[in-house]
Amino acid sequence: MAYDVVVSYAREDREVVAKFCNQMIAEGVQARMAPRDTIMDQRYITEVNEMMMEAKTLVVVISQFSNASGQVVRELELAEKNQLQILQVRLDDVKPSGSVAYYLSGKEWFDMLRKEVEPWETAQKISLYLTTGSAEPEGKKKKGRWGLFKSRK
Repeated sequence: MAYDVVVSYAREDREVVAKFCNQMIAEGVQARMAPRDTIMDQRYITEVNEMMMEAKTLVVVISQFSNASGQVVRELELAEKNQLQILQVRLDDVKPSGSVAYYLSGKEWFDMLRKEVEPWETAQKISLYLTTGSAEPEGKKKKGRWGLFKSRK
């Protein structure tokens, strides 16, 4: 089955990312979370690779944990190789660093800050963005850096 979106995240953020992924599905987005097995066997590697080849977009959830995750970097590399659109969702108030920052430079980003923005709000924004190219409904577009949707173009 082809997916619109694959969600990349750090294992420590699994609970909130699962809620977010389920909300995207409720919004009509064919979304799937990248598995986070503790054993990186051939089956795991093949599954992640197939997900990336079938998807159109990689949504990377940025947190203090994903910023240091080797798996997130590998998934970003696969997304680039497969020419996927890459979107970033900020879970923590951290700036991407190292290789993560390199791959996310200039990419669209959304907030889903813990205890500030609910996963359903961000899922709605991304669903709208994927279908219209804008995170705000027509006639309600916000200017500048205010609101949940932010652009670094």
